[in-house]
Amino acid sequence: MAGNARLEDLVTLEVGDPISSYTQVITTDELDERFYIKKQTFVVEKNKRGLTEQQFKVQVTQNYPATATLDHRTQIAEIYDAVESNYNYAAKAYERFVENIDEKEIPNFYLSSDEIAESENLTDYRGFNSNLNETIFKGFGQDGKFRFNYKDESKITQFNNVLFGTDFDSVFFEEYKSVFPWVNKLEFTNPHSNDFYNLLAKVGVYEYLINDYLAGKKFEAPFSLTPRTAGGRPQAVSYEIFDMFEWSKSLPFVLQEEDKLIISKGFRSQSSYRRNFGKLVIAGRLRSLSYDKVRSIKQIHEGQLADHEICFYKVEKFIGAAAGQPVQSFWLPPNMDIMKYYDSQIKVDKMYTYSVKGYFLVYGTSYSHSITFPSTAQQQENSLFKASVEVTSQPSFQIVEVPLFQNETYVAQDPPMIPFVSFHNETDSKNNIEIFLNLAPGEKIEPLTIIEPEDEGQAENLSIMNSGADPKFRFTSEPGLFEVYRLSSPPESYEDFVGFKLGEVRNTLDSSSILFREQVNSNTKYYYLFRAINSFGFKSNPTPIYEVELIRDADSSKVSVEVYEFPKIEEHQPTIKFQQLMQIVPAIQHTIVDESQPSIAGADSLRGKIEDILLGLPDTRLWGKTFKIRVSSTSSGKKIDLNLTFNVKKNKTTEDFG
Repeated sequence: MAGNARLEDLVTLEVGDPISSYTQVITTDELDERFYIKKQTFVVEKNKRGLTEQQFKVQVTQNYPATATLDHRTQIAEIYDAVESNYNYAAKAYERFVENIDEKEIPNFYLSSDEIAESENLTDYRGFNSNLNETIFKGFGQDGKFRFNYKDESKITQFNNVLFGTDFDSVFFEEYKSVFPWVNKLEFTNPHSNDFYNLLAKVGVYEYLINDYLAGKKFEAPFSLTPRTAGGRPQAVSYEIFDMFEWSKSLPFVLQEEDKLIISKGFRSQSSYRRNFGKLVIAGRLRSLSYDKVRSIKQIHEGQLADHEICFYKVEKFIGAAAGQPVQSFWLPPNMDIMKYYDSQIKVDKMYTYSVKGYFLVYGTSYSHSITFPSTAQQQENSLFKASVEVTSQPSFQIVEVPLFQNETYVAQDPPMIPFVSFHNETDSKNNIEIFLNLAPGEKIEPLTIIEPEDEGQAENLSIMNSGADPKFRFTSEPGLFEVYRLSSPPESYEDFVGFKLGEVRNTLDSSSILFREQVNSNTKYYYLFRAINSFGFKSNPTPIYEVELIRDADSSKVSVEVYEFPKIEEHQPTIKFQQLMQIVPAIQHTIVDESQPSIAGADSLRGKIEDILLGLPDTRLWGKTFKIRVSSTSSGKKIDLNLTFNVKKNKTTEDFG
């Protein structure tokens, strides 16, 4: 079906070929069974001067190739992301249990709520056969284990791809984030248009699109990626594309759930008629969009980018670094301004890497050229060579997989707070003091203080846990473990404590505190330092340094405790000896003996002539002369004058002594 013809200016096509001139473009729109096609015709004219007809044909053919050119150039809005681990509380029995099973078998955060129990198709995928609460995890060794919902191998395999449907309310589950003992949280902004996703959700085919995308044919397409960093150079990349027009023609739907778990309540209840009708609606929408989204040849040459929309996101989870196949993938609908995902299918004391990709419907354009040359006789009649060019442009609407960001996190308990310390003694104690240590409550964010070289490994893990920010120190109820350092001389820095660790102490009753006895010499000062250690081996920041002395006289003893401060380093201006900066010595011409001088010339002996010998070349001698040298300070302006007289010290010759 032909549309109305219209004129369009083509000035910008002169880029790269300024000698040519062009007529205006005549544009018509046609409609086939799938989409609109834009056809444009114009005439290329070029002066014959210094140009043969064959050369003209070659140039035009090279500028306007017959093969189709795909243009999917677009610009993705910048997003902001964060990945963090949350260790809420200790659950040692549960921790030991999940250590021996696959991540995919660990209970999923979103399949453990009471709401899921009401969905018959998801009951078998629940984490526990009871309501979710903290008691299940903390008491896992008693009865929690028996509430665990064991799954067969086929159901575990489905957790390779966890697909969240459009009717899934992820916000509902926010309250459960502290019920699990540990979860990883992903969060990123979603600034992209999602009108097409809304239509997919409305007509009930969103889940089927992802299903078909996973199983469907995809092609690698070249793109040019320009980093957002200042001065970033474009890089050649290759992304997978999925043809939406081809998908819209494929009927009927075939849902494959062997390799995926679809978390949705309503989409399975749809009739096949409604699903197929929904796909026809999508095909009609794509066709109507093609009229506005297909760019003209002028728009393409002017650099106008293709429009795009977000259809869905994928979160890939890797154990350790992002290499090979992910252990799991989570497919998320773009229905929130701030996208969130809580991952509970993880193990502690492990690093995970999350790679997030966006799947954008890019309204690209495919265009090709058809060239008609007048006959040679017609060309000879004119002063210009001419060629008629027809450009056929049609939609190339592709879902393009675009990597967005990648972050890693480490799952472990936060290091403990600085422990509480107190010192005690008995009144008649001769050489014993008592030290009380207890885990301190609270939570604090501050830099980690390094003491031992192995603390560097802890610093690296904490940096990953906290996305490069200062670590969080937090109280966790657990048996207390403490390390004790002691010096017998005042330290100047924490480095002085290296190699002077007395040991580690803990209460045999699994208490958070301990009281232990320390043997010391009376009337001698000691310098103590303590750190708490949690069950993951993470250490607290050190306590203050305590200067402790058991003071004893004839009748009694008492313990003196003072907080010790490192000696302050006095700031001073470094000095440099002036002699290291300035040297005044005679030049070589002043130290040469001129053998032509009368006292030496022709003499067989220098006996008695030493005083007559002159040093230095004629007209350059400085001996016996006085010079003034002035040195000025560039900062203060102060000046120093040096008065120098150069003299020769003469000794008798060996002949004189003979």
